[in-house]
Amino acid sequence: MSEHRERRSISTAGLAAEIIRLLQRENVQAGDRLVELRLARDLGLSRSPLRRTLRDLAERGLVAAHPNRGFTLLKPWTDPAFRPFLETDTGDETAYLKIAADRLDGQLPDVITETALARDYGLSRAGTGRILARMAGEGWIERRTGYGWQFLPTFPTREAYLHGYRYRLLIEPAALLEPEFHIAAETLDRIEAEQARMMRPDASALSVTEMFTVGCSFHEALVAASGNPFMLDAVQRINRMRRLIEYRTLAPGLVATQSAEHLAILKALRRGDRQAASDLLKAHLATASELKLQRLKMGDVAALTEPTL
Repeated sequence: MSEHRERRSISTAGLAAEIIRLLQRENVQAGDRLVELRLARDLGLSRSPLRRTLRDLAERGLVAAHPNRGFTLLKPWTDPAFRPFLETDTGDETAYLKIAADRLDGQLPDVITETALARDYGLSRAGTGRILARMAGEGWIERRTGYGWQFLPTFPTREAYLHGYRYRLLIEPAALLEPEFHIAAETLDRIEAEQARMMRPDASALSVTEMFTVGCSFHEALVAASGNPFMLDAVQRINRMRRLIEYRTLAPGLVATQSAEHLAILKALRRGDRQAASDLLKAHLATASELKLQRLKMGDVAALTEPTL
């Protein structure tokens, strides 16, 4: 009850921004249906304010309202109309990354309350709600039945992180060789544009969370094209578990190198050479795991609260 009172105090524009950011993190694409029940759960909302805000977004032309059939996302994320909603609040980002670092370092218990989070990180009630909604949407915390929030498993050691990469080495290259593999031209266009953006000079201003999201978007899109839902589920689970460690390994230079490798894989897929794409993906994952583990081992990582410039 108190959470819903708090939510009503947030402006419609603020709530719209939360919805848009969550949809982007969940890789919802233009034409996809918006599952209201799931959105309401992840954002800690009742369905009435959620629907009001979705109608507002429909009036802005960002989502489409279908009588008696809910809503769908109308435009691709590259559309400039999304830019105001996707701008990150500096204070929220700093607190979010500090929470991520403390959780990874074992400084936070498995169960936490909103009151404790607000107190320990100097957050307002609204700010705490925004950050918890973001964490829940990214899959590393969930609301407990009754009271409080429960952190979900992450890789506790470098060895476990390596095991995750080795499992991906088995799954992802094989996904490209599945008999039902098919990737739509618009999907190739989208992920190619995302990867090209990572190589531009202004990409150095991106946060580690944005870098990680774009990387996941690439890998999950390729595995989804396999037509094998079990493969996709496995990769999505590993991505949720590796998120916090990735925040400590990503840097613009490394991401630019990885994006160049991603583009080479896409080039092979465009010419219909799935075997070459699979081989390139396998080499890419092997190299990425070595580089990231080396950075973790040597401590050559910036504090999560520092800008990635």
